[in-house]
Amino acid sequence: MAAETVDLAFLVQERERAELFVQGSAMYSGSTQLERMASQAGLAIADPKAYGQRLFDASFGDGNLREGYRLAKTLAEERGHALRFQLMIHDSAPLHAHHLHWELGRAGEDHYCWGASPNLWFSRCPWLSKQPTEFRVEQPRLGVAVAAPTDVARYGLAHLDRRIVLDTFKKRLKRLAPRLALSVLDGRVTSDRLSEFCRDRGLHMLLLVAHGVQRASLATAEMVLEQRSGEALFVDQSRFGDLLDGCRSLRQVTLLTCSGAQITGTDPFSGIGPALVGRGIPTVIAMNSPISLNHALPFAQDFYQNLASNGCVDRAMAAARHKAYLQEPELPFWHAPLLYMRPRDGYIWRHADDDGRRKPDPMKRHSQEERPWHGGGVPGVLNALKGNRVEGAVIIENQTETGDKGHIVNDVDQNHVGSIKIANRIHRD
Repeated sequence: MAAETVDLAFLVQERERAELFVQGSAMYSGSTQLERMASQAGLAIADPKAYGQRLFDASFGDGNLREGYRLAKTLAEERGHALRFQLMIHDSAPLHAHHLHWELGRAGEDHYCWGASPNLWFSRCPWLSKQPTEFRVEQPRLGVAVAAPTDVARYGLAHLDRRIVLDTFKKRLKRLAPRLALSVLDGRVTSDRLSEFCRDRGLHMLLLVAHGVQRASLATAEMVLEQRSGEALFVDQSRFGDLLDGCRSLRQVTLLTCSGAQITGTDPFSGIGPALVGRGIPTVIAMNSPISLNHALPFAQDFYQNLASNGCVDRAMAAARHKAYLQEPELPFWHAPLLYMRPRDGYIWRHADDDGRRKPDPMKRHSQEERPWHGGGVPGVLNALKGNRVEGAVIIENQTETGDKGHIVNDVDQNHVGSIKIANRIHRD
């Protein structure tokens, strides 16, 4: 049965305007001051709590918007429900709105920020109209692949031991059976093998560990896969999206890779993870800061364990992030994962034995008299949304502040996924 939630949708628009919807029955509009937050990225690292409070004030400083936020929180607390907070950024909004550290947002009286609370399910929802169809499955299938080229040192990348990483994932994720079936891509992760792995296994989820690079001169990001010889193969964001296009069953992708969430141009759907969102992957996960596998592997285990039990992505994400926060609240890892999610009820599948009860989709087209302002989620007034880019996504963007060359997971306890820039001559797909 669908989880009980109070739904809040916050729509950021152009010219410092925003709208907020609570349970589809109330709409609040007002002004924001988000532009001033664009210059405070350093504060997100130096003092996350102060940054989060400033972000809240910049978002909900307008009395009307703040009233709507307070109403949603009060309803959730009184009913004992989770607050489903969906951030939507309109196509007309300035690009800096996408770069803000929204997961750190918090009102002054909040004990947790939006990204660490177990009772607030935060996601970034693309400004899209098309919703995924309901999907039922007896045993969801998760695929794990690790790209480990033999010549990464020539590009300033750390060696990656595929066997160590795969064995670690197997050990941590095997406990998810029988609710989830685990498949592993052994051997080289070439572009052809990765595409066939997703398609032929009928995967519903893909967890990919690989190096990623950002090429500022070309305003693009690239995944470092492998050639048949074992040497590095640099696949740009467009070509990488092509590899997954043929897998119709794919509902969720987690990218454990450098620069996975970083927007590389003026289009918010540029970059490796955002481009997958634009391609139509229902949900995507990636990181917005460096992450060690010592933290990433337990997080992946917790996320997929929660996801396997109910198929609700934002619920699983909130639980996994909250656990990471409780273990090491002073470290930035817990707010590194970003969730991009298209399905407004949070579900990417339902188990075959689910009773099937779910909230109606409030985004379906309705006449003026039939607007579902009594339902849940975003009201029918948003039906003017255009585009079919994606169902949702979580991204793992990793960027070192020191400018270090990207390093990844060879030493599970110390190395981090970091973003790098490459000037060397590279192989292309």
